[in-house]
Amino acid sequence: MESAKQTASTIKYFIDNPDKIVDVAKQLYADFDTMSPEEKADILGALASNLIPGAAVTKVTRLIMLWMGLIIFQSRIMAAVTMSH
Repeated sequence: MESAKQTASTIKYFIDNPDKIVDVAKQLYADFDTMSPEEKADILGALASNLIPGAAVTKVTRLIMLWMGLIIFQSRIMAAVTMSH
């Protein structure tokens, strides 16, 4: 029961602070910022499975992919706004 609580706590931490997994990825992969969204999602999913033992990686990966998609969407909106001025 205690390990399940620890896993749940760790998952909650990374959901609340997804930038921490990205920080780890950037430290491990010098070219992380230039990777495609798919490559980033694969790396972040792999890191999540190592950082969150016992977690369903597919759920964590889906959350990370959603988060990455939102970041890409936001950057495209900002680029469109900047270009229209």
